Amino acid sequence: MKLRFAKNWLPLHRYLAATLVCLASICSLPSATANTEALKIDSLATMFSDTRQTHGSFEQQKNMSVLTLPLNSNGVYFVDPGKTIVWQQLQPFAQTTLIQNGELTQLVNGEVQPSNQAGASDMVSEMIMALFSGNWQQLTQDFAFKISGDKSHWQAELTPTSGAMAKVFKAIYIQGLDTHIRRISLHEHSGDSTNISLEADDASELPASIERVLKLAAH
Repeated sequence: MKLRFAKNWLPLHRYLAATLVCLASICSLPSATANTEALKIDSLATMFSDTRQTHGSFEQQKNMSVLTLPLNSNGVYFVDPGKTIVWQQLQPFAQTTLIQNGELTQLVNGEVQPSNQAGASDMVSEMIMALFSGNWQQLTQDFAFKISGDKSHWQAELTPTSGAMAKVFKAIYIQGLDTHIRRISLHEHSGDSTNISLEADDASELPASIERVLKLAAH
């Protein structure tokens, strides 16, 4: 079975971000010199180079300038670094985003949604895969970095410098513990923002709903 792209790439950062918790503590990260910044990026890349499959749960809050109250959602996720990401929203409605082989696919109620924006989806899927796989050097092609903290507790501010990302996002903030990304905050030029909190749960079995998606993707 050949999976197709989602209809619109924008819902990804609304639901990944809606379908990849406000990070006020890292919204004003200290500047670093070019040499120090490069060393820290290399250190993070080295840390993530041995990262294995992980899964867990997430909670997400979407703040939109046109709405008084935030949009809250939650679900589960699975990451096989450099290969596959499954982002499965469970509440308030079921929606699954699959990133595999450089392609982004969305499923709603088990049905693959068609797409006419493959180019934009490719770009977003590559960015998200690099983010969760720790491929920081790839991200420096399109983002300016500010990094602080140490290997056990680090923070990063990514500012888009070119392309469609720069047109949509003002900044992306990430907080991690070791090789686990714990918080992501995406801020748009429109004033909208998406805050995501992730909790790894590798000790538990992989959710059956994610196993079904992986089996579907394998065909």
